[in-house]
Amino acid sequence: HVGRIVGMPGEKLTRHGATMRVGGRDPLVVGFGLGPDARVTDGDVIPDGHYFLLAENDQFDYADSRRFGYVPLENIQYRFAMNMSDTWSRK
Repeated sequence: HVGRIVGMPGEKLTRHGATMRVGGRDPLVVGFGLGPDARVTDGDVIPDGHYFLLAENDQFDYADSRRFGYVPLENIQYRFAMNMSDTWSRK
């Protein structure tokens, strides 16, 4: 599975309707509810050594932190980085 890290250890998650703010950054649109059995809840602080991951299309319930909770560092196998800012800025 490919996911993006959207929350680091020690950051707080705050839910506002259909958006979630992580660590005070701009809100993310998230298409999932936070029921009583949710692994991720409003007001959580991401535990040490764990990360909050979302699949690239976070409008659907994919196998990411919404289903499995916070992901321990040892379960993250690869890192992929891409900078598209130059491409997006071209007209």
